[in-house]
Amino acid sequence: MNFFKQSFYYILLTTIILISLIYRFAMKNGKPHCDNFVINVYLYITLSICIIGLFLHAFNLYFNKSSTLYELLPIYKAFKQTGTSVLVFVLLLFVSFGSLILLVLQNVFSKEGFLLNHTLWIIFLSTLSFILYPIFKSIQYSKLIGYAAYMTTMVFAIMSIIVYIFPKFFQNTYGVAMITLLISLIAIIVFELMLIFTGTYNVFIEKIMFYSILVVFSLLVSYDTSRMFEYAKICIDSPNYPQISTSQTLNILNLFQNFLIR
Repeated sequence: MNFFKQSFYYILLTTIILISLIYRFAMKNGKPHCDNFVINVYLYITLSICIIGLFLHAFNLYFNKSSTLYELLPIYKAFKQTGTSVLVFVLLLFVSFGSLILLVLQNVFSKEGFLLNHTLWIIFLSTLSFILYPIFKSIQYSKLIGYAAYMTTMVFAIMSIIVYIFPKFFQNTYGVAMITLLISLIAIIVFELMLIFTGTYNVFIEKIMFYSILVVFSLLVSYDTSRMFEYAKICIDSPNYPQISTSQTLNILNLFQNFLIR
């Protein structure tokens, strides 16, 4: 799948529709409200993915001439095309994580900070798109993008539906589960770094890492869905939809990357 050749008009049209729906269902007098809370969060999650897609197209347009706009490249050339040195890449990671942390630190419900929340949200999505650009421009991953998107959608849908079926289980185990999943994720990252630096990475271990990450982020989808339901119950006014939706957006992207790369 040549992402840049096939997706722009679909993403643009979807983005326009989503913005219209958000303005219609999530806003009142230009401010967010709690009616249709769960639907509004899903609209923001979908809009986040579309915004990332639009930024990917914008970067593709910026880095390429018209003759090479839809040309796929080896991934090392795609990285080279962005002109991203190690220092610039670290700076982008700093901006990305910094904007994410600032967004997470904002209140979940507040009448103040509407513009700030959306600005941090856009900054985070734009820097994330820049980091993802070489993957979408590469020949190596082009054939797997459709597969990864399909599998990610299936996992997200199944794990979300499970929460609808067993809501009490996820509510009662939320605290312990989130701590366990966080520790597990840190352990996976540290273990993988050790394997890379010691040169002991192999096909068998890669499969273990794939399934480990799949389990962790699949469960995170369910527990973040459960937390969304809890927010819906206590919401009175002015929910921070960019913040509430971002955790699920990250779950989706991590699942997608896991299916794509591994």
